[in-house]
Amino acid sequence: MDIAELLNYRKTLLDDCKDDDGTFSESNLVNNILDNLLDAKIIDITIKDYGIKLIKALYKKLNLIVHNLLQMLKMQ
Repeated sequence: MDIAELLNYRKTLLDDCKDDDGTFSESNLVNNILDNLLDAKIIDITIKDYGIKLIKALYKKLNLIVHNLLQMLKMQ
C-alpha cells in the first residue's frame, strides 16, 4: 500500500465520520474503527464472553487513542 492509497483511505474514513450536517464526529470515528476491527477479527469481543464493563473500557481507550491521533493530525 503506497502513501496515496493511505491518504485516500484516511479521507474516506474521515468523510464517513461526518454527521448529517457535515461536522466531524469523534464518536462516529471510534464507532467506524471499532466496527472495522471487529469485522477484520483483529479484536474479537462478545458481550457474553467479556461483559459490558470491558467493552466500555475498550471503547474509552480507543476513543482516547483516536483523540490523540486527531490532535497530532491537527498539528501537521
